[in-house]
Amino acid sequence: MDNPLGKGLVVESVVQLRARRRGGDGLAHQQNPGDESGGAHATSSPPQGTAEAGRAYRKPGERAEGLLFAVLVALQLVPFWVVTTVPTTDGPSHVYNAFIQLHLGDPAYPQLGRAFALDPRPLPNWLSQVALTTMLKVVSPATAEKLLLSAYAVLFLAAARFFAGSVDPRRRWLSFLAFPFVLNWTLHFGFYNFCLSLAFYLLALGGWWRGRARPGPRRAAELTVLLLLCYFSHIVTVVLALFSLGVLWLATLPGAVRAGTWRRHLLHLAILAPQVVLPLWFVAVRGAEASAGTSSLREALADLAGLRALFTFGEPWLGISLAALVLGLTLFTLAGRLRREAGRLRWRWQEEDAFLVLAAALVAVYFLSPEDMSGGSLLQLRLTLFPVLVLMAWLGPLDGSGATAWLRRMVVATLAVLAVWNVANVVRAWRSLDGEVQAVLAAADRIAPGSRVLSLMFDLYSDLPGPVLLIHPFNRVDTAKGLVDWSNYEAASGVFPIRFQPWVRVPTLWEIQRAPDTIDIERFKAATDYVYCWRMPAGSLLARRLAQSYELVRQAGEARLYERRDRMAKEIVRK
Repeated sequence: MDNPLGKGLVVESVVQLRARRRGGDGLAHQQNPGDESGGAHATSSPPQGTAEAGRAYRKPGERAEGLLFAVLVALQLVPFWVVTTVPTTDGPSHVYNAFIQLHLGDPAYPQLGRAFALDPRPLPNWLSQVALTTMLKVVSPATAEKLLLSAYAVLFLAAARFFAGSVDPRRRWLSFLAFPFVLNWTLHFGFYNFCLSLAFYLLALGGWWRGRARPGPRRAAELTVLLLLCYFSHIVTVVLALFSLGVLWLATLPGAVRAGTWRRHLLHLAILAPQVVLPLWFVAVRGAEASAGTSSLREALADLAGLRALFTFGEPWLGISLAALVLGLTLFTLAGRLRREAGRLRWRWQEEDAFLVLAAALVAVYFLSPEDMSGGSLLQLRLTLFPVLVLMAWLGPLDGSGATAWLRRMVVATLAVLAVWNVANVVRAWRSLDGEVQAVLAAADRIAPGSRVLSLMFDLYSDLPGPVLLIHPFNRVDTAKGLVDWSNYEAASGVFPIRFQPWVRVPTLWEIQRAPDTIDIERFKAATDYVYCWRMPAGSLLARRLAQSYELVRQAGEARLYERRDRMAKEIVRK
């Protein structure tokens, strides 16, 4: 949903990148210190008690693991701060529209109010814009974006640690699995709202599990807030959160029936029912039209099994290594749950197995999902992130004692190496892209502040293979100079807080992003002071049309700036 034309543009990018336990019956009936469910929802874990009792179960290596976790969290922030601006696809657009929202009605920027308006409807995608708008009051646009992404990384990893320990605090170390997810493909696309929503998803599921036996007003309020934050981040994630909570509720219902607490268990439905209203309203407004993906079944399976959405600038072996590690942990946990009874292996169901059921359900959703729906795109790409994340709460604890101690240390070390390697790859790639973005904007210095411009990227692909597309880099200039850019896709999409005024007439998004050479600039020249072109080919039809009313006033490399002649004449008269 972050870009209505993402289906065509980003799928091409995807295609380009493709080318290149717990055992032992002694704990089976003890209560989980990580939940408040009481005996009816008991799972195999240490006994519940005070914070001191929880600390008593810490092994000597856990403090070192906690320190390593904190160091890796700080490391994830490095890519955001070693570049001039974060070179994502949609990021510049988010910052630009936050700037517009901040200055609507500002006498210093009257042109913004004439072109744009605030959409007051309860649309998703509000969260990052509110955060950026607030920060722009005190820091520069580039710093605001970096602070937002830093907050996302810390919040997501903290949520992962909280979620991993929801069933059993000894599983908190499994949150190391979350590090490769921080700099995932959707972040490079600039889907900031979706990235933020991942943290609220994990917090909602983890919080529900811990308090599932006490669905009172406090728990209802906490869950409502988290799901609302999830909705105002991204519609896909809140729908998945409601689906996931429904799966967990159904999986735990038999235990509640056996324990005689099924009436209390039904209260969860009353808590969750109101959360369906906003998603249903959004689908009603946008429509439920869906389109199938272009990937074959084999490609879809490879994307999921190889975790290709994670290591965007790395070699394929990075994703394959992580996938193999997750598979190994899953098999280890499954083996530990099998018991030999009367000469036969039997599976002993425990309530926490609901997370395994949920992971399987999310895999099924991935394969059955359309690629686009209700204006949202790249659904399958997003869905590849969830199955592994939910397994963090289920995989065997490997509590660091006995024969499993070496295995746990090896897994943590492997995940740490993957995290460091991925950060190094992203830093290298972003520094290269940072320089490329500066080249794209090199001819923009002649644009007068407060002007109206149409920015056109004839070549959307960067020189570096990967997920970043050069669709909106000019929005950096728009923000710096307070320009009205008719290429503002958010204002044209209808799913973001900023929209064009009803009287504004601009080229279609398809023309701007996919076929700029077909634009009849004469139709829009009265409202367009400048046209900015990147890599416009020789002999372009648009170049011939521009020659009728515009003058080439600046060229830097492959960037060209055209200014309307009658505007140039007015400037000369003023001088």
